[in-house]
Amino acid sequence: MLKPENHFNQLLLLVIAVQGCLLTAGLQSKSFTADECYELRHLSLNPITIAHDGDGFPPLFRWLLSLSILVTGEPLSRIMPMLSSLLGTWVVALTGKRIAGGRGGLAGAVFFAFSACQLEYAQQLRAYSLYILAVSCMLWAFFSLVHEWKNRHWICFVLFTSLALQTHYFATLFALVLW
Repeated sequence: MLKPENHFNQLLLLVIAVQGCLLTAGLQSKSFTADECYELRHLSLNPITIAHDGDGFPPLFRWLLSLSILVTGEPLSRIMPMLSSLLGTWVVALTGKRIAGGRGGLAGAVFFAFSACQLEYAQQLRAYSLYILAVSCMLWAFFSLVHEWKNRHWICFVLFTSLALQTHYFATLFALVLW
């Protein structure tokens, strides 16, 4: 019988592969929403222009989106949020494994990967998918600190907190609670 603790990585890759198939199947099936058009219209290769745009979000997502579109082109622009979501599933699994063992990590990954809201956010040109990834990384670093008090975990915690705060202002709440 397959024991999740013994086959954690294989089962996690299977979950991420199925999630990737679901995301890819619907990636270009719908047109851009008004918010996505706003994102595309206000892209720039000038990071100063992006930072001072005043759309109500910190600039990290738009900086990465500009770079992503430069590399892949606009038709593939939704790939960056999709990749953020797939990485988020991996981080959720590692965090769950740290907290509740292999079965807990896989259960968390499955619930996260197939969550309706998460699947929707991963197909939009909005900061939410990257924000969820950054907060997941912040939680992983926090629980790593709880598990073992090491400088590398502190560095990761500070780095991921900074990335989350540069992605969405709501990360301030998470940062205040964890710090």
